[in-house]
Amino acid sequence: MTVATPPKSTDETVADIKPGKGKNALLSSMFIWILVLFIATGEAIRPYYKLVDTGFAEKLTSFYQSDRHPDALLLGSSVAFPSSFDCDASIGVLTDKELKSNYHGAVQLQKSIEASTGKKFTLENLACFGAMTNQAWLETEKLVEFQKAPKVIIYEMVSRDLFDASMPRSFESEYYRVLSFLHPKSSSNGNLLQSIGDSIGNSHFVNLVRNMISDPETLKNPDRLRFEFDSALGALVCVYQHRFEILGNLSNTVSDLFSRQSVMEGALSKVEIENKRKNPFAKVSAQRVETYVVDSSPQLGRFEDEKVYFLKFVQLCKQNKIQLIVVNMPVTEQYDKLVPTEIKARWPKEAKEAVEKAGFAFIDFDDKKVFPKSCFVDMAHLNLAGALKVNELLSREIAKRNLLKDM
Repeated sequence: MTVATPPKSTDETVADIKPGKGKNALLSSMFIWILVLFIATGEAIRPYYKLVDTGFAEKLTSFYQSDRHPDALLLGSSVAFPSSFDCDASIGVLTDKELKSNYHGAVQLQKSIEASTGKKFTLENLACFGAMTNQAWLETEKLVEFQKAPKVIIYEMVSRDLFDASMPRSFESEYYRVLSFLHPKSSSNGNLLQSIGDSIGNSHFVNLVRNMISDPETLKNPDRLRFEFDSALGALVCVYQHRFEILGNLSNTVSDLFSRQSVMEGALSKVEIENKRKNPFAKVSAQRVETYVVDSSPQLGRFEDEKVYFLKFVQLCKQNKIQLIVVNMPVTEQYDKLVPTEIKARWPKEAKEAVEKAGFAFIDFDDKKVFPKSCFVDMAHLNLAGALKVNELLSREIAKRNLLKDM
């Protein structure tokens, strides 16, 4: 007689269940969904969050949201304004209402290049006051995202654009807030899920994480990795971060108003001296008699951070077949004396090597014989005569090297 064996139970006993198995899966799922909802919510409220219009906000938003798609773009910090605004003012193409901060033109430079090369093309400038190298990379990212990538980018810069430690880091700057809010209109045609997906995919947080993963140096360097994570977190909470900064400035202003004059003077002096330590080009009031020592360590750290963005900028141009022309603008001997010794040994050598390795042109105009002190209005900004000379020499160099051959 065969004894029937009872069927084995398929149910797991309490002992069979691995501790934390379900809990970990649940937590992972919750984290992913919270992150997705957080990004989606942030993207959804961006259109209703009014940016402070500081001139460059109008300049950047008006360009990216327009139908204009010039053949070439001039990027850079304020050192690029003499080549564009000042030179254009000299030939009478500006109106009295046009401000330097939101002027897009570069007519004189365009005509000069056309005369030297015989090529007709369109040129605009997206240069902004105080812009660091990370902005050139971010602006180019947005050009690609908006399908406005030009055939040529002329990037006018000086060493300060990589090492000025007194300037906000990429995710803390006003430029970052303006650019991170800009996205092309979704092609979802009313599809809500696709619209949400487009918003998440185009979010600056996703772009930063994508760049962080694709950059092998980031994962090798703990400081760089921490910096990128800070940038990503800054992208998520930029609205709240901006609000906190406004409240902080208001509270500091009120506090200063109720302080005694001597306290206010002391506070101002402290701020000036601290800023001077971080930035050798910062001005200190004549009445400040306190001694100070410029600390080069923040500048070296900033140089390393900005160099990462400079290399990304170069590679981004190469990947998208944008002809990059980097121009090292002339500066005075007084400027050179304030640059940290360690950075002098690396600039412009490292930038030139990176640019030429990618197959692009690096043009060095920092020649004191060609650009004497009479060509400047201050340590780093050219006057009209100096700017016209730069445009003329740049046009000749572009023609000589045939840098517009693909235009």
